[in-house]
Amino acid sequence: MIYCTRMRLELNLTEWSSIDPRRHSALSALFSLRHIAPRIAGNALVARRAGCRSRVILVFTIFGKRAEATAPEPSFGKISQEKQEKVFQAAVTEFASNGYRNASMNNLVKNAGISKGSLFQYFRTKRDLFGLVVETATGKAKDYLKSVRRDTEDAPFFDRIEEVLRSGFRFIDEHPLLARIYFHSLQSGEAPFGAERIVALRRKGNDFLAEMIRQAIARQETRADLDPDRMAFLLNSMFETLLRSYYTEFLGSGLGLYKGKTEDLDAWVNTTMSFIRHGLGANA
Repeated sequence: MIYCTRMRLELNLTEWSSIDPRRHSALSALFSLRHIAPRIAGNALVARRAGCRSRVILVFTIFGKRAEATAPEPSFGKISQEKQEKVFQAAVTEFASNGYRNASMNNLVKNAGISKGSLFQYFRTKRDLFGLVVETATGKAKDYLKSVRRDTEDAPFFDRIEEVLRSGFRFIDEHPLLARIYFHSLQSGEAPFGAERIVALRRKGNDFLAEMIRQAIARQETRADLDPDRMAFLLNSMFETLLRSYYTEFLGSGLGLYKGKTEDLDAWVNTTMSFIRHGLGANA
């Protein structure tokens, strides 16, 4: 992710005069930040008089690239599979309960049964650990989409759409904490590198639905005047709201959707599909 920021530094004239103008770029070291690789653009360093003769104000426009989360350290792969899973599950629980910013590494290592020193031998930063969790969540969600595509390739359009929705409910049932991280990251954006991956997954879902709609139009299963990209966005947004309501009490309470029983979910799926058929069907 590219960022741009402005910084201000005041020097007296003696300090300023002692700096070789050809080495102004070295001043970027004064603004080095953890996880950020800054540089000063060639024409972005400006010296201004501060309204008096004793001070010089330097105004920096700094461009850079935020560091992406990296893979686990090799040492993580050397511990037993059971221990890896325990660390991973402790991370999922902590991030799902408290979000990225408020997640406590002390709680995490306690639940994982390891020391904090060991944790940071496996993952250099909290970002890296969260990156693994987000990568796993998006990877599993992609697997569900691939499964629907593979298993319903020759099925009628509306059957395929129904299976997309039902696979979302299955994902939440089978991976409730990963689902929580998915929706929280999508809404809050508090860990930008994680949100980027999840937004990319959402785009992939839109593209998947849009391609299904194009095929359905070609097969004359739906109205010919539909805009596939817009309809895909609308369907994805509707499904996302239904899925969020399934595990979020204040959204779906009193409607039989929040933690709904099988018969309640069937009723919601049937209602949703009736709505979609009447709006998109070839005879609508």
